[in-house]
Amino acid sequence: MREQIEEFNAVENLARKFIEAVKNGNSEIVKPYFYEKANFFGQLNEKEYQSGSIQGFYDTIDKMGACGDDYVARVDVITLEKTIAAVRVIEDFLVSEMPVIASRYWNMVHGWTPDDVKQDFEGLQTMRILGKNMAWFLKMKEVSEKSGLNTPLAEEPVFTNFIK
Repeated sequence: MREQIEEFNAVENLARKFIEAVKNGNSEIVKPYFYEKANFFGQLNEKEYQSGSIQGFYDTIDKMGACGDDYVARVDVITLEKTIAAVRVIEDFLVSEMPVIASRYWNMVHGWTPDDVKQDFEGLQTMRILGKNMAWFLKMKEVSEKSGLNTPLAEEPVFTNFIK
């Protein structure tokens, strides 16, 4: 059991290198840790997804440049198998003016096989609710944009230091 915890910690530390690379806009920070033929799947922003070779990920990091000191992210190691790790890196969308689509509980289903997943009635309900809410949000966004009601413009951040 302890070895497995150590493996999860090692994967979490690697994910933190990923965050460091994104924050600094420098893929060289994370390159030594990935196999050259590795694959990457991720969501870049509200509208763009990326999947494919790890080189495409490196190219994106280098092209986008540094995010700055206010870049915040969280790491969750979802699962580990012999040569695969599923890791969720959540950039803090709640402080980045990103709309959040809600459901009823954690947005996931559980099971070892597709048949197991079909028995997770709570997880399936959660995902149905998420899908309905997401579809509604996207329809409302489209209707509002067509009527001239656009997304609010972001304001320049103002920082307050209460320590005088």
